[in-house]
Amino acid sequence: LAQLQASPFYRGQLVYVHETRPAAAQPQPPPSGLCPAVTGLLRHAGIESLFSHQAAAVEQLLSRGHVMLATPTASGKSLAYNLPVLHAAATQPEARAMYIF
Repeated sequence: LAQLQASPFYRGQLVYVHETRPAAAQPQPPPSGLCPAVTGLLRHAGIESLFSHQAAAVEQLLSRGHVMLATPTASGKSLAYNLPVLHAAATQPEARAMYIF
């Protein structure tokens, strides 16, 4: 981050930077808005709870909100964006999803 901030190319482009210290995981139940088919898949996979950032992201996405999730590797980002896609596929046969990486 310091290297980006010092770069002439990025100077003035970073509007806000906020860093937080690592914290212990805060398990949350899967959002109640998830359809039973998806919560059943979670239980079948042995997943009884989500990390707080996953649950918050899923809730926001289920309510058609926008999410920008930035967490370290292996912290559950994939599950956070795939659960709403699975929910849509299970509840809306005409639903489609496009993944752009």
